[in-house]
Amino acid sequence: MSEDVSGWTYVGTRAELLPGEFKVVYDEVTQEPIAIYNIDGELYAVQDLCTHDGGDLAGGDVHGFEVECPRHGARFDLRTGAALCPPAYEPIAKFPVREAHGGIWTRDDRVCVFGSDGGVGGGAPSQPQHRAGMGCATLGFAALTPTYGAKR
Repeated sequence: MSEDVSGWTYVGTRAELLPGEFKVVYDEVTQEPIAIYNIDGELYAVQDLCTHDGGDLAGGDVHGFEVECPRHGARFDLRTGAALCPPAYEPIAKFPVREAHGGIWTRDDRVCVFGSDGGVGGGAPSQPQHRAGMGCATLGFAALTPTYGAKR
C-alpha cells in the first residue's frame, strides 16, 4: 500500500539532508517557511520564524537539540518548539515529518483548508477539507485565519 502524501511538502532525500544539516522549504498550502534539521539521524521540523522579532532561525547555530536565533540569541528546542531563553518567550511551531516514497515530507498542520480549490478567500468555502490532526471545531472566519504566534 502506498502512503498518501497529498497535502505534504517534499523536503528531499536522506542523502540530501545528512546529520548536522538543515533545509528550509515552504509549505505547499500556507507558504509558511519550515526548517527541517537532521540531528544525529533524527528529523525535526519547526517554524523558521523567531517569535521574538520574526527573523529567520535557519542558519543559526545548533547546540544539541537547540537552535539559536542568529539575530538576538533566543534559543528554541527543535524537539518541542519551546522557547528556552530570552528575548523569546513564545514557542515556535513544531511540524510533523514523515518518510515516504523515498523522500522526506513535512507540512504546516496548524490550519484548515477549505474548498476543492483551497479557496480560503473571497466568499463562502465550498466543501471543507481538513488536514488530519487539526481538530477544527468550527467553520467560521476564525478557522480560516491561521495564527502563527509571532509577535510582529
